[in-house]
Amino acid sequence: MYKLCVFAGTTEGRELVELLAGQPVEVTACVATEYGEALLESREGLTVSAGRLAEEEMEALFCRERFHMVVDATHPYAEQVTENIARACERTGTEYLRLLRGSGGMPEDAVCVPDIAGALAWLAVAVHWFNPLVWLAFRLAGKDMEMSCDEAVLRNMDRDVRADYSASLLRLSAGGREKLPAGPLAFGDSDPKSRIKNVLSYKKPALWVMAAAVVVVAVTCAALATNRASQPAEEKDTPPAEVWLDYLSAPGELPWDETLEIQLPEF
Repeated sequence: MYKLCVFAGTTEGRELVELLAGQPVEVTACVATEYGEALLESREGLTVSAGRLAEEEMEALFCRERFHMVVDATHPYAEQVTENIARACERTGTEYLRLLRGSGGMPEDAVCVPDIAGALAWLAVAVHWFNPLVWLAFRLAGKDMEMSCDEAVLRNMDRDVRADYSASLLRLSAGGREKLPAGPLAFGDSDPKSRIKNVLSYKKPALWVMAAAVVVVAVTCAALATNRASQPAEEKDTPPAEVWLDYLSAPGELPWDETLEIQLPEF
């Protein structure tokens, strides 16, 4: 049977492994951390190896398993790992294939955002570029978004992966902000120190805390959506001129018969 080894250090690598796992081939997926191992579902024909391998360990693995091909789907910034895989394949006579992430045809100065909220935030900054409060809100929103995504990952895992996840954040930040074609709202490495602290101190919230938060938000929204009862408008006194005009419109109701001259005030 055809045997493949995939170094799945990216989303594309993980998707490739999941695709190959459904084919009549034997796949060995190499990931650096236990967190990466947890992302791959165990199934027949798939072997997951967690842990960083030195060049000598790669050579030993290739010689022992005799893979027909090794696919390098590691992160573009993991240049040293890519060099080690290529040299190990060359020394063992194993076919080597590099899987690179496509550029997507975007210009170099393009700003990538995760969703509509991120696009609206960039638009607000572009329109109100002169307002420092908008810039502050923009940066805080990006920070909250990144931490919320970190907490969502930890909350959905069935075991404690805080150490591995923190190590992944640290490796991402080592690449440098200038290498990432994205802004603060694109889940980059804007503040790895705060994110790692938040990850290490994270605890799954109790059910009653979440229920209380929902109630508080609902009550607050209801209070803000309620308008104050409108006060009835005060009745205005009828001007004297209008009173006289009312009387003059029905002369039969006047209490006298002679003609009455009225001097109305000028308006």
